[in-house]
Amino acid sequence: MRVAIEGIVHLIGLWDDFIYPLTFLKSEESSTIPLGVLTLFGEYVRGVEYAFCQFDDIIIAMICFQVIYRRTYVGGDKMGKRWISFDLDGTLMQNPFGTWVFPEIARVISSQLGREYDIVSEMVTEHERRMYQERYVEAYDWDDILVSRCDALSIEKKIDIESLVRKHSVIPKVNLLEGGILQMLEEIKKLGFSLAVVTNGFYKFQVPVMEALGLLEYFDEIVTPERAGTGKPDPAILQKLSGEVIAHVGDRLDHDIHLANRSHVTSILIERKLPEELLRLQPHMRANDHGMRMFCLEKWRRECKNPLLSELPELFMPRIVICSMGEFLSVLAKQEMG
Repeated sequence: MRVAIEGIVHLIGLWDDFIYPLTFLKSEESSTIPLGVLTLFGEYVRGVEYAFCQFDDIIIAMICFQVIYRRTYVGGDKMGKRWISFDLDGTLMQNPFGTWVFPEIARVISSQLGREYDIVSEMVTEHERRMYQERYVEAYDWDDILVSRCDALSIEKKIDIESLVRKHSVIPKVNLLEGGILQMLEEIKKLGFSLAVVTNGFYKFQVPVMEALGLLEYFDEIVTPERAGTGKPDPAILQKLSGEVIAHVGDRLDHDIHLANRSHVTSILIERKLPEELLRLQPHMRANDHGMRMFCLEKWRRECKNPLLSELPELFMPRIVICSMGEFLSVLAKQEMG
C-alpha cells in the first residue's frame, strides 16, 4: 500500500510538470523539455532517437547541478570527512636518513675534502637553528641545508638526497615499527575515518619509504611542509585537511602533541617504551597519572636538549597515551576520544 501511495504522489507531480506548461504556454519556442519530447511522437512520427537526445540533456543538466551544488554549498565529499592524522618517522616507520643517507653524505663530503669531516653535525645544527626561528619549511629542506654547508666549505654539492633516499628505501634498511600496522590502518578505514599523513619530511623524501613499506595506498592525503607552506607544530598545517580532524597520532611532544593541542584536536602520544606501572593503566587514564607527567617531562627535556627544564607546559601533555598501534585501535573501538 505504501509503495502504491508513493507512486501515485510521484505521478501527480510528473503530471503537473506536464499539464501546466501544456495549458498555459502558447508557443513552441517556450515549450519545456517534456512538451518538446511530446512533439516528436504522433500518428506517423516516432522520433525516438531525438527523444533520447533530450533525455541526455536532462541527465547532463542534473549531474551539472549536483556537482555545482556539492562544490558550492557542501564542499564535496571532503567536508564530511572525519580525519585521523599520523606522523610517520618514529610513529609508523623508520626512515633511512640516520643510518644510511646521512652517513653516505658524510663519506662523499669527506672524499671531496680529502679528510674526515662531520658535515652531518653541521647540517643538524643548521636544521635546529631554522626550527628555532620557526622556519619550518626551510628546516626540513635538506638539499638547501647541504648547499649552504658546501658553499661554506667552497666545494660543489654533488649529492642528490632524493636519489639517496630512493636508493636506501628497501627492506630491511627501512621498516615498519611494529607488526600489523597495515592491517590496523585498514581497520580504521573500515570504521569510516579518512587517514592523513602530517609530517615534517618533504614529500620526495617520505613517499619512497612509504611505497617500499606498503603504506602509501592507505592514506587519503599526505601533508608535508613544502606543500602546506608550514610545518609542525604550526596549526595551519592541519588546515590543509578539509573536514573534521578527530585526532593526531605522533611520537614527539614538541611537534605532534604540541600541534594537536594547539589545534584543539585529540592529541595521542605513541610511546613504545612505557614503564611497567604505566602499561598497567588504560590509555585514556595514563595522561592523568603523575608518573606519566614525569615521564613526559624527561622526554621533553631530551627533545629540547635542555635538562634544566622544570615543568612541562600543558600544551605538550598528551590527552591519550598508547604503547602500540594495536592499542590505538582499541581506543577507537571504545570511542575514548570524544
